[in-house]
Amino acid sequence: MLSPNKIKLEKQEESKTKGIYSLAPLPKGYGHTLGNSFRRVLLSSIMGAAVTKVKMKNATHEFSVINGIKEDVFNILLNIKNLNIAIESEDFDEVKLTVSKKGVGEVKGSDIKTPSNVRIANPDLVICNLTSKDADFEAELYVKNGYGYIPSEEQAEETAEVGLMHLDSAFSPVTFANYTVSTARLGGETELDKLTLEIHTNGSILPFSALQKCSALLRDFYTVISGDLEVVTEEVSSNEPEPEEVDEKAEKAKEIMVDELNLPTRTINALKKHKINTLSDLAQMDEDRLLSVRNLGEKSIEEIKKLLKKEGLSE
Repeated sequence: MLSPNKIKLEKQEESKTKGIYSLAPLPKGYGHTLGNSFRRVLLSSIMGAAVTKVKMKNATHEFSVINGIKEDVFNILLNIKNLNIAIESEDFDEVKLTVSKKGVGEVKGSDIKTPSNVRIANPDLVICNLTSKDADFEAELYVKNGYGYIPSEEQAEETAEVGLMHLDSAFSPVTFANYTVSTARLGGETELDKLTLEIHTNGSILPFSALQKCSALLRDFYTVISGDLEVVTEEVSSNEPEPEEVDEKAEKAKEIMVDELNLPTRTINALKKHKINTLSDLAQMDEDRLLSVRNLGEKSIEEIKKLLKKEGLSE
């Protein structure tokens, strides 16, 4: 068996939002074993920040219109959802950001007032356009750390404040992760693997940092088994509930990227811009939420519904 000490990690390409890294030489078969683990954890389990709720001056609900502003509140909220936010500290519950601007001009991510531990990774994002000298835009954005995708219904409070609008939140800072396995050699050994990982982020975290967090998370789980721990086996009494069955189709859907689906390119691009990256993400979207996705028409939605039914993910 090849020693892990002989394995080298190389950076082939790296920017603030894209990284390509290779790991070699690996024992035969380990390329897919490690690659699949890395990909799944990168897409599902890296902590990120997102806006979970918004309150705007002169807006009581998402279908309101604010005088002097080109976009209606619904489209302003869609733009706010595209903010990529980095929070240096994980040890807090919620942070409130504020933005205020008057007169003609664009309101951008850079106009948001943030504390020292919060950074807007895409400051050039346009939130809305003020078209009148009397225009007055004020908003409070509430940001939390989290994992994966959480729809607005799961975040709404029972006694919500009037004018407080909850958003669907995509927390994952990793927007794309994939791997390839090729042949490597070490001396006279040629039946070895080379794992190449490609990672894209939204700019709130560097790709290599995401890979390091992913590796640390996997290590922590493996340590529970391999560490010096006392394993206690308990008999399960007959009156305890049976463990829940794993929905194999739902689990498999987490691994299938929207790029792999039999859908038009225009539809796939619209879904990805809305941060719907996997078949699992798509299965969680009801028809009303699909209608809110920009550039997604009724024909596209019908195609999506047929595809989900075919995959056994909808009735």
